Amino acid sequence: MDVPAEDVIEYFAIGSMMNKTSLTMRDLKPTKSRPACLKDFELIFGMNYGMAAARRSPGQKIHGVLHRITGEELVKLDKIETWYVREKVNVFTYEGEMSNDTQATQAYVYIFNPELVAKDPELFKEHPPQERYMDILKEGAKEYGVDKDYVSKTLETVQFLPRKPKSAMKTFKLPLKEGSDEAIVLPTWTMEDVKQKDAENPDLVILALNQHILQLDTSVWAGHRDILQTCRGTQLAYVIAGKWIYDPNFGVPASYEDMDQDHCASVEDWFIDFFGDMEEKWLLLAQLK
Repeated sequence: MDVPAEDVIEYFAIGSMMNKTSLTMRDLKPTKSRPACLKDFELIFGMNYGMAAARRSPGQKIHGVLHRITGEELVKLDKIETWYVREKVNVFTYEGEMSNDTQATQAYVYIFNPELVAKDPELFKEHPPQERYMDILKEGAKEYGVDKDYVSKTLETVQFLPRKPKSAMKTFKLPLKEGSDEAIVLPTWTMEDVKQKDAENPDLVILALNQHILQLDTSVWAGHRDILQTCRGTQLAYVIAGKWIYDPNFGVPASYEDMDQDHCASVEDWFIDFFGDMEEKWLLLAQLK
């Protein structure tokens, strides 16, 4: 997407970027943020994870947060919002309650990419969001003073997929001995071992996910390969919880040691779900000391 020449760019957030913590985790620092309303659009949730998007709908309204950002930050957003395109719209800011006297402000809002939708409508079909995601939206909307009626009558009434109980969460299982139900005893490594082993071969990404030491061969095509290359030799559970996936239930940990067992289990389950197409490509090398 082309970057506009304006020094000041207004971005209308309707999803997780309404939330201050989500902005901070992505190193976005608006110089000004205020509640606003977009007319003749509706809020929808689409794709497998039920991600928020704006869709034209005469007579409808979406309330959100208008952020003043830089061109560099807009480029960063474009990279995050890979399934979307920007649309320039008029939004109306307010404090407390909407006023009919408010002048329109031009801003960018993200909609699902129409070309991609046309190619694969099934991929973009409406889908209920995750409970965690909705908690992020509601928390952010309240922080920034978004219209209370909109929060209570729209955001609070969205049907979501509840968080999984711990018993239903996925985890990496130890490999079994051939022809046996007995698990193979893997070696134990320290995080220093992980970093050293990872540095030996640029094609092999080695990292820790909780107590599991995993290896991915990136010489063979794998989805999300580029982002995983940035996590080489790390404790991925902390990277996910501290930089990628905010959960208001747990907050943002200061370190891996700051994460409790429930948070660790939740992150591991998210990783297996999100990178599900790669599950068979990971090799479990060792266990973390």
